[in-house]
Amino acid sequence: RLLSKVELGSDPQAEKQAARKAVRMCALVDAYLADAAGRLKPSSLALVTLHLRKHAKPLHNEAAGQVGRAGIVKLLAALARDSGPVSANRVRSSLSAMWVWGLRSGAVEGDNPVAHVPKPSSEAARDRVLTDGELALVWQATAGDHDHDRIVRLLMLTGARRDEVGSLEWGEVAGPLWTLPRTRSKNGLPHEVPLSPLALAQLPAKRDERALVFGDGEGGFSGWSRCKGRLDGRMVALLSKAFTARHGREPKADEVTCPAWTLHDLRRTLSTWMNENGTEPHVVEAVLNHVSGAAKRGVAGVYNRAQYREPKRAALARWEAHVRALA
Repeated sequence: RLLSKVELGSDPQAEKQAARKAVRMCALVDAYLADAAGRLKPSSLALVTLHLRKHAKPLHNEAAGQVGRAGIVKLLAALARDSGPVSANRVRSSLSAMWVWGLRSGAVEGDNPVAHVPKPSSEAARDRVLTDGELALVWQATAGDHDHDRIVRLLMLTGARRDEVGSLEWGEVAGPLWTLPRTRSKNGLPHEVPLSPLALAQLPAKRDERALVFGDGEGGFSGWSRCKGRLDGRMVALLSKAFTARHGREPKADEVTCPAWTLHDLRRTLSTWMNENGTEPHVVEAVLNHVSGAAKRGVAGVYNRAQYREPKRAALARWEAHVRALA
C-alpha cells in the first residue's frame, strides 16, 4: 500500500509528519473556548463548553483538518438518538461557530465540515399559551416551600427568563425593584423588574451571607428537569383528585394526564394576556426586556433609553391581580 502511494507521487513519510503536527480537535476546542470566554455571557459559555467538551468528545483525538462531514453526521445522529434532536441542533451550531472562528483565526485550514450538514431536526417556534385553568393548576401545585416552587411562581408573576430567576442575587433586589445587570441579561442590557407584593412574597428568607437567593453551594439553582418532572406529577395528582370529586371514582390509566408545558410558556402567557388586556405593546416589550419593538429598534433605540418603570409596574400589578383571582 505504501509503495503504491509512492508510485502515484505521494510521500507517506511527509504525510505522517504532517499528521503529527496537525491541530487536534481537543486543542481547537481549548483555543476556541479561551477566546469565547471574553465574548460570551457565563450562561452561554457554559452551554458551549458542554457541547464541545462533552458532546463532541468522540472527535477530540482527530486532527481538526481531517474531520469530515461523515464524522459530523455520525456524531449528531448519535446525539439526536441519546439526547434528543434539539440538543443535536445546538451542538451542531456550536461546532460550526468553532470552525468559523478557527478558519478566520488561522487555527485550521480547509473548509467548515459542518456547513453543509443539515440540522438533525427542524424547530418550530413554540406558541403555547397556558389557559387560566392551567395557570391556577400550576399555582396550586407550587404551594410548597421548595426553591423550585418559588422560582416557578416568580416566573409566572414577572415574565422573566428561567436562568435570570434561578441565579438571582440578593444584591439585585432593592425593595420592590429587581435590577437585572447587563452581565446576566440575554441582550446584554440592564433590566428593571418591578416586584409586586405577591412576587416579593415568593422570595425565601436570606441564608447567612450567601449572595444567591436560590440553590446551594457556589452556583444558582440546578436540577430543573428533575424538579419540573415532580411538579408535573403533583399537577396530575391534583387533576386526579378533582376527577374523583367530580365523578365519584378514581380515574383509569391515561384518563388524567398533565398538560404539556414548559417554564418558558409562562413568559409567553404573560405577554399574551397583557397584549389582550390593554397594555400597550411597547410596555409589554419593556416588561420582557425586548429591544425588537418600534420604540427600541434601530435609531429610536439609540435615543430612547427609557426604562418605563411606572408603566411596567402598573402592567405587572394588573397581571398580579389576575393571578390572585385565579389562585
